[in-house]
Amino acid sequence: MIDTGPKRPFYSSIPAQTLIALLFNTLSLFAGGVISIFTPQFQAAPWILALVPPVLTSRGGIGGIFSGNL
Repeated sequence: MIDTGPKRPFYSSIPAQTLIALLFNTLSLFAGGVISIFTPQFQAAPWILALVPPVLTSRGGIGGIFSGNL
């Protein structure tokens, strides 16, 4: 049996997990700021926003195909 060392209590990883969650939230605020910069372009061509969900869906499908081939 492999000795992994002393067991740490489960709550010792909570600060690290909290910081990771806060980092993702900060990045989403940054993404919202980028979108607000491009608002005039979206008002000129609102169809651009309609393309976002299909692009993300196809990206996920292609990623699934590639990871299935590993």
